[in-house]
Amino acid sequence: MPLVRISTTRISAEKIQELTTNKLSYNSLFNVSVKRESKNIDDETVYEYTLTLTSTPPAITITIQGVAFIRFQTNEEMSSFLREEPSKRASIVANIVFPHVYATLILLSKELQIPPPLIRQTPENEPSKNRRNMSMMSV
Repeated sequence: MPLVRISTTRISAEKIQELTTNKLSYNSLFNVSVKRESKNIDDETVYEYTLTLTSTPPAITITIQGVAFIRFQTNEEMSSFLREEPSKRASIVANIVFPHVYATLILLSKELQIPPPLIRQTPENEPSKNRRNMSMMSV
């Protein structure tokens, strides 16, 4: 199992207007891209990520950016990861990073006094490059 270190580098959260209803529809885009890929077991593979969350009606905008550092413990583990298509590697990293980012979203929603986003993932059979699209809704 690789060792993963996640660092949030930028958070931007803005409440554009006061809510007149507790029903919000959230639109999100989660982008993961490779910054530096290691070919050596002693180096870290680095991925950058950005989550942008907006609402309908337009009441909030949240952007969370960061970096995930991955260090493999064995050569087999590293070569297995590198054999995957780049889009699949980005998806694996997104699955690792998302719980950290989602926890931040929950905290920000409490601070902004808005309903927290709930996740509905896009079906796995839909094509996606190095992006993970999720629809989020409020309760």
